[in-house]
Amino acid sequence: IITSASLRLKNSQGTPSGNYTVYDVSTSIPDLTADGSSGATFDDLGTGTSYGIRAMSSADDGTFVTINLNAAGLSALNVARGGFFATGGTFAVDGFAFNNSDNILSDTSLVYEVSSGPAVPEPTTMVMFGIGALGMGLVARRRKKHSNAQ
Repeated sequence: IITSASLRLKNSQGTPSGNYTVYDVSTSIPDLTADGSSGATFDDLGTGTSYGIRAMSSADDGTFVTINLNAAGLSALNVARGGFFATGGTFAVDGFAFNNSDNILSDTSLVYEVSSGPAVPEPTTMVMFGIGALGMGLVARRRKKHSNAQ
């Protein structure tokens, strides 16, 4: 299970202050990667369920910024485990939304942590434990029997 995830994005110089929001994408991966994507595909990248938001300012210029994914984003990642996962986003400044045509954000990476879940003992471990417990019981019984005989 993926327990936490974040997007790391390179913020270019001179980016105005605003909010970057990460959204789900319902367009299929083949349609997203096809040449000549439609306007509907482009619109899908900045709408839908929000997976996370980050306020940005001039202090973030030239740095990598982190956007932590919320519960909806983590759920979508867990559903997509072993397959493809796509997100879109918008950068909004005073009510205006920009796409990434000017490379406002680049060098994207997805960072996530996976929980391995509870450990399940191997069957041979359980057999060895059982033999050990049986042996301890036999030794205790012998000692008791031996002390009663004296």
